[in-house]
Amino acid sequence: MYRVSANSKGIPAPDFRLPANQNEFTVGNFKVTMSKLYKESDKTEVKFNAVYNGDKIAFVFPSKTAVKMPDGNDYANAKSKASAIMLMRGQNDNFTLKWDRMEGGKAMDMQKVEMFIKWNDAFCEVNPEKMKGATLNLDFDQIMSDAKGK
Repeated sequence: MYRVSANSKGIPAPDFRLPANQNEFTVGNFKVTMSKLYKESDKTEVKFNAVYNGDKIAFVFPSKTAVKMPDGNDYANAKSKASAIMLMRGQNDNFTLKWDRMEGGKAMDMQKVEMFIKWNDAFCEVNPEKMKGATLNLDFDQIMSDAKGK
């Protein structure tokens, strides 16, 4: 058995501009592609696909992302409770980032302003650590075994 820590240091990734100049980028052993963008005045939703091609175990943490707005502030992903994604070599998965209406009127109109996704160490790779061997003794309840047989 192996143990994997999801608390490893993330791989620095460049900010991703919305609207996008390009639809994909590479960060470490990840190839990340934007597959869908919905950018309206009161909501922005971006769907990405991440492919991992390294030899370790990889994690993507959508909950760590934020968006930098024209007011200079960073705003957390509205799907901040999104689960971590674990990937092995050659695997891929989709994740969605979302931001809802922000205070500030026209200066913060998401359809019209330039936004930058800040990845904040959302991508990381870890080496699995081999655990010490252990012996487990299993006892079976004869009554349950007999009940299943009938």
